[in-house]
Amino acid sequence: MNKKLKMKICDWALLPVSAAMLVSGFELEITEGSSAAWVWGHIFSGILFTALIVWHIALHYKSHDWLRRLWKRPAVIKWLTISGILTLATGFWAVPEWIIAAAHTHIGALHGKFGFIMMLFVIIHVRDKIKFYRN
Repeated sequence: MNKKLKMKICDWALLPVSAAMLVSGFELEITEGSSAAWVWGHIFSGILFTALIVWHIALHYKSHDWLRRLWKRPAVIKWLTISGILTLATGFWAVPEWIIAAAHTHIGALHGKFGFIMMLFVIIHVRDKIKFYRN
């Protein structure tokens, strides 16, 4: 399978997973994480989303220079990278807290805010690359 086909598969897979992250994120913000099914769905979607993002970046860059190369991209990619790292870091912290407390914590709330900012930049990034999806 060539790189262009892999990129198409990855990018098309990212669209519904991004939508699932956004929908479940809104649900968790509205209900403050009161439904375990939504929380677990969000966690599962987040793991899949993270794996697809890593694959997406790996298709673009060699693994030893991801951050340096991402940092040289346009501003939207820089902000997407920063907000993505903050979302991932707070997600790693929020999951064990939710498992232990089974409640919406302050770090979970912060994770949600970072996540919504990241999704805004994801939407802008997809809009900027819309020609890729049309071909």
